[in-house]
Amino acid sequence: MKKEHYCENKPGDKLYKIGMFAAMNHVTIKALRYYDEQGLLKPVYVDADSGYRYYTAGQLPEVIIASVKTTLHGYEDLFDVMPPMGQEMERLGCICAEPEYCFTIYHDGGYREEDIKVEICQAVTEKRQDSETVKFKVMPAVETAACILHKGSYEGFPEAYAQVLRFVENNGYEICGNPRESYIDGVWNKESEEEWLSEIQFPVKRTSVERL
Repeated sequence: MKKEHYCENKPGDKLYKIGMFAAMNHVTIKALRYYDEQGLLKPVYVDADSGYRYYTAGQLPEVIIASVKTTLHGYEDLFDVMPPMGQEMERLGCICAEPEYCFTIYHDGGYREEDIKVEICQAVTEKRQDSETVKFKVMPAVETAACILHKGSYEGFPEAYAQVLRFVENNGYEICGNPRESYIDGVWNKESEEEWLSEIQFPVKRTSVERL
């Protein structure tokens, strides 16, 4: 099951409903409503009729990450890289940020079947000393992103990529950064592949012409 989640504000900023924004940031809707009440994170727009809250990708806070850059023979190799990365982070005294945020950046610029250049990232509370394998840096916020949720096995990623790229092409956007995959639910907390939930994200910007 795949679905685009987009809503456009009059000035041109992309808006996300509260449920989508919660999934993107790995927090509950209840937490976002609490943040709103406390003035910690206000939605950019609240629909007067429905009461729906909307957020923009520009509200994604920048994060400190621990990362490992490598080249994968295939996507299944991710499961070979992540465990030793976790062990090295533990040795370095890393504390994962809450809520946890794990994602992969693809430096090839798109989907590949093999020889995939990736950067595996985990949000942490502070920078530690770099090691030979794990590096630390601040990941800046993304102003606008075209995103699609994918539920199910990672084998279905090519179709999800095709859908979001069609949306970008047909709605007056162009890609301005490398794509990311954010892993919301997976083998670590779900028994069935059908329950895995991922999000594919492309940084984008408006072009001068919007196609129909």
